Amino acid sequence: MDNQAMQSQDPILDGVMGLPALDANTVRDAYGWADAVIVGIPWDGGTTGLPGQRHGPELIRKFGPKPGFEVTADGRLTGLRVPDTGRLLIGGKRVFDIGDLGGVPLDPRLPRQVYFDAIRDTATRASEVSGMPVFIGGDHSITAPIVHGLAENLQNKVRLICFDAHCDTAPAQDRITNFADLTHANFLSYLDQAGCCSNADIVGVRAPLQDKFFPLPEIVNCFPSTSQLLDRDPSEPVYLSIDVDILSPETFPATGHPEAGGPSLEAFLTDLRAVCAKFNVVGADIVETTYSDIWNENSARNVNAIILTLLDAALTADVKTEKAQC
Repeated sequence: MDNQAMQSQDPILDGVMGLPALDANTVRDAYGWADAVIVGIPWDGGTTGLPGQRHGPELIRKFGPKPGFEVTADGRLTGLRVPDTGRLLIGGKRVFDIGDLGGVPLDPRLPRQVYFDAIRDTATRASEVSGMPVFIGGDHSITAPIVHGLAENLQNKVRLICFDAHCDTAPAQDRITNFADLTHANFLSYLDQAGCCSNADIVGVRAPLQDKFFPLPEIVNCFPSTSQLLDRDPSEPVYLSIDVDILSPETFPATGHPEAGGPSLEAFLTDLRAVCAKFNVVGADIVETTYSDIWNENSARNVNAIILTLLDAALTADVKTEKAQC
């Protein structure tokens, strides 16, 4: 497909936030490479509570605002500027919404491992066509196969920085060694056993853990704020995982396990910008948005703000060179 043919597609700006929506094969054939891609993972088979997270990608696309991006003939974003500086927002970058993981039905007769295998393979393929795949979930169990797939493609261990109100480990005596036993409440224990994660730094944990969960898995470190994240090799690949319950319940009530306290959206976005400026982010997910009869529009607006901040901060060179205090 040539650029002129791609440009004539109608509609094209109908992905998350009005981003251009193309399948991964078209992205590869038309451009060879994207700076980032958005992938939906409509899955809640890993939840231990009330399901509904599988609706997350649909809600984020359907109810989220479309601020007015334009796309050039060679697939680069333009059309939006930051009001106070006039800087192009994600300007000159190729970012595509490549749709949801398909081909594996949410069928209770299928072993959950089948879907987790598909998520891992999807993460590998997404990282082959882009420098930063961003996954919209889905419950938090999806992070384990995604990190596994990215690490395989990069042939390198990945550092996980996870924003979460909970430390999602299994009890200390339980070893989670395969996808069959994986849930959103023990995915950190799987990553510890899988050997694809150099560290798992959990920021913002405020829910207590019972004695049976200690000692924590070897790779897991819990921090109350980003200011305590340790500096490491600046080239080390970092994967960000954002559980929306990091936010206060007043800010984001439509999630499975809200916890009292937590930052406002504005405060969280400030931390997110600083982390993206400081670390070599190679991928991210935003998980645990669940269906709500009342809060769908609010949820979508908040998640879209997170995605927009993440993309702008991680991809825009002049943002990354600003002095960041984490």
